[in-house]
Amino acid sequence: MPSRVTHTDSARIWDLTGLTVTRIVIDPAQVSLLLNSAFVGDSDEIYLIIENSFTIRKTDGTTYAVNPAVVETLAPVLTLRLRTALSLVAGRDGSLSLHFAEGVELEVLKHNRYEAWHTFGGGNFADANMLCSAHEGPPWGE
Repeated sequence: MPSRVTHTDSARIWDLTGLTVTRIVIDPAQVSLLLNSAFVGDSDEIYLIIENSFTIRKTDGTTYAVNPAVVETLAPVLTLRLRTALSLVAGRDGSLSLHFAEGVELEVLKHNRYEAWHTFGGGNFADANMLCSAHEGPPWGE
């Protein structure tokens, strides 16, 4: 299957055109997002699991700090439901940015003691399997 990733020295950038957030799962340790086309039988998808605090930035400049362990911070995650995705950017430094239509952005930074996030991809996103742990090096295999 063709890949939808662009490689640079400092990042991997996936074109997510056609994907939306179709599932959100929240538990005390993590927030998970499933991005796909919502068509039955379509194997193009990315599953993002966030196990660290992260931010959601809205187009008006408002920034929300989200912590999976703190219930009062979780409401902004629900605003991502059915939102159209544009790109996923994984940085060599362990950062991850998920860009949405209308300028909304989700950002997760690397944690120095445990896994901050990981992704699983299918179909044209099979090359988006990454783990951002406390280890040295980028979250993708080299």
